[in-house]
Amino acid sequence: MKKKIALLLAATMTLSAAVTGCGDKKDDTEATTAKSTETQTEKVTEATTAATEEVTTEEVTTEEVTEAPAPMVGASSSCLSVAVQDITWDEQNVRFKVVCTNNDTDSATFDFDRIVVNGCEWYGGIYETVEAGQTVEVEAEIRQDSNSIFKTVDAYQFTEVQEIVFYPDINTKDRDESKGIFETFKAYPTGLSEGQVQYPQYTPKDTDIVIIDEQNVKVIITSINPRSYTDIYYLYVENNSDKAITVSPVSEGYSENGEETKPVSNFIQLEAGERSSNIIYLHGKEITNFKGAYGVSDLETDRWGRDPFITGSFDINVADYDLDNEE
Repeated sequence: MKKKIALLLAATMTLSAAVTGCGDKKDDTEATTAKSTETQTEKVTEATTAATEEVTTEEVTTEEVTEAPAPMVGASSSCLSVAVQDITWDEQNVRFKVVCTNNDTDSATFDFDRIVVNGCEWYGGIYETVEAGQTVEVEAEIRQDSNSIFKTVDAYQFTEVQEIVFYPDINTKDRDESKGIFETFKAYPTGLSEGQVQYPQYTPKDTDIVIIDEQNVKVIITSINPRSYTDIYYLYVENNSDKAITVSPVSEGYSENGEETKPVSNFIQLEAGERSSNIIYLHGKEITNFKGAYGVSDLETDRWGRDPFITGSFDINVADYDLDNEE
């Protein structure tokens, strides 16, 4: 009986999509189509009413009452919709299903540009092209990282996924912003509500290189690795303020091995309460010393960090801080 109702509801939705449409296609058969649609809608309504009356006369068991569809969150525009459901996780990965629907007359790209779990940026997500008029289900996975960044940051450890924030960048091929989906949406798999999730604050360790440690912002180098194919360090940023910020290297006065150069560009943008741990590249191998500064700017008024309201400097002798060389 449930299947019968679901099919009838699906038919009603399909007819609705046919009536509203998406795109600019028009022809001389609109009146005929409208009349046909009206007739079909009346038939579906009659059948749905009859099915509903039949259900009310049946005995409803406790099992049927307590059944519920899998939790789903998402967003939609005039032509596109995206939904996330069936969220599961283990110690390193979060998995979920994404339903991508394109009702436009052109193809569309579904991209989760950023995903934040319990206030921390994770890696992965989806990048899927969906043809016109199609619905595609994608099995997605996100992870803490693939380079052991988070092992140096205790604040990233978690036992359950309390909150996931999706930052979609979804649009049709013609990049018409009126059709796109760009607003964030959130999932709370354990049943908490917004405002109940508490993001842990990171306490710097003795081995950390603290660049900025203000009341609302922390910028910390948590590890240095001069033995990879290119020298790198791990930069942890924590935004405990009530506004979005940009954290970026200051170009003036930056040097590696005593020679002035431009720092590898890495603009870190965080919403209020978010945290991020990033790999920062140096210019080559065998870097023995690098020094410079980082600045924190208001993302809304200074997106590219030209006028930071907080700065902090660093002057690092690599041999003193090469944690990966320690046994």
